[in-house]
Amino acid sequence: MDTIERAVSLARHSDSADHYTRLYLTPAHQAAAKQLQAWMVEAGMNVRVDSVGNVIGRYEAAQPGARTLLMGSHFDSVRNGGRFDGILGILVPIACVGELHRRGERLGVAIEVAAFADEEGARYATGFLSSRAIARAVTRLLTHS
Repeated sequence: MDTIERAVSLARHSDSADHYTRLYLTPAHQAAAKQLQAWMVEAGMNVRVDSVGNVIGRYEAAQPGARTLLMGSHFDSVRNGGRFDGILGILVPIACVGELHRRGERLGVAIEVAAFADEEGARYATGFLSSRAIARAVTRLLTHS
């Protein structure tokens, strides 16, 4: 399945039958998270879900201890949003990692793909909740090392 087909498939996980809407922590949102996890695993990544619901896939570097390149976007939406909004920033890196994995290649950096759970804030007015959680964790890590 190519990236556009995956985006179309993921858009089926909507809170509305009439238009594309995926609000934070709804059944549609949870189903989308599970699908993203499956695609990350298929691409050769180890996957974790953090305490706010971010789905994070990691593809290790050629050498242990290498730096990490973080890429990603959000998989929630505003009401009646566009089915490609945000999601391509997750699906394209998954496809790239999948190709590296298919070739048996590792890079000089580890790659993490973050699928941010709540960026739009359309359900609880908590915009950027998930990226702020990751940014704070990185800041704590950098200031304590």
